[in-house]
Amino acid sequence: MKARSSTPLVSAGVSRLVATAAALLLATGNPAQAASDTQWTALGHGPCGVVDGKAYCLNPLSPFASPRLVGQEVVRVHGGESVVCGVTPNGEGVCGDASTSSDAVKVAKGTSDIAGVYGSGVWCASLLQRGALCGRIETLIDGAQPGAPPIGLPDTQRYVAVLGGLSSCALSETGRILCWGAGRAGLLGRGDSADTAPAPIAGQHRYKSMVGGERVWCGLVDDGTVRCWGDGRSGLLGTPDSLDRCATGDGAAFECAKTPRQMQFPSPASQIDVAPGGVCALLIDQRVACRGSSQEALVIEGLPRDITEIGVGNLHGCARSATGDLWCWFLTSRRPVPEKVARP
Repeated sequence: MKARSSTPLVSAGVSRLVATAAALLLATGNPAQAASDTQWTALGHGPCGVVDGKAYCLNPLSPFASPRLVGQEVVRVHGGESVVCGVTPNGEGVCGDASTSSDAVKVAKGTSDIAGVYGSGVWCASLLQRGALCGRIETLIDGAQPGAPPIGLPDTQRYVAVLGGLSSCALSETGRILCWGAGRAGLLGRGDSADTAPAPIAGQHRYKSMVGGERVWCGLVDDGTVRCWGDGRSGLLGTPDSLDRCATGDGAAFECAKTPRQMQFPSPASQIDVAPGGVCALLIDQRVACRGSSQEALVIEGLPRDITEIGVGNLHGCARSATGDLWCWFLTSRRPVPEKVARP
């Protein structure tokens, strides 16, 4: 049964975040006047973060301006282009349509984590006990049953993370990644482009986290290495001569990685995030490095050395320090320069 939350997770629609920087400043005030003693206590994909139990997402065109409030009463948040999801203090998963101002919908109880994936209109939740739930944002709007277990995904296991999209993947507590759905561009990580039910990706690696969505999936291996697979047309996964060949629906060939490939970073990683614009890693020495279409992993110079979390959006990456400050930079820059984001 569909239940509305008492406060909206998406109060103005993340699609409005594509407004110009000037429009954002009119809505939220001058960043110089926005400073306060509040701290960023969590950072997630989008990038979106949490301050004083409220979810904020950054403007894709002007991430250094004051962030916009998109929801309340959450301890974690994950922003997608069409879905924004969060976990409340009592463990309820809530999601909202980013393109409207409708209230968020409680989609699952006993939720350990929940995500709305970039560009897909899909949300997935990993449950505290066993199994997972996934659904499309349209069902939340239409009033249908909001969530159902993914077909073929074993409900006898506990999943650390589940992410949905054209293809979907789940990370079990045993370190295995299983993917299902659309196999185009090698998104299922099994060496082919066939659409299939949930099955493990290629290789015997044990993963401790995974990220991904529309075009590329990445997993963080126990030893700190990063392995990615999927659509290679952006150059993120390697040079054209080093990649596999996939085909579009009309038969046009393009580059892809059908199995996980190691991404080179300066040192082992402790956290990763990926978006169409690049993949970033928080390294074990607390430096941050990002890879874009240039193939080279660039260390983001100028960040404090107490970084605890990172989050990536389509155009920019962000890092949260232990002191609760948030720093962001553009992924498309050859020499990224981080700037501090004004606190709400």
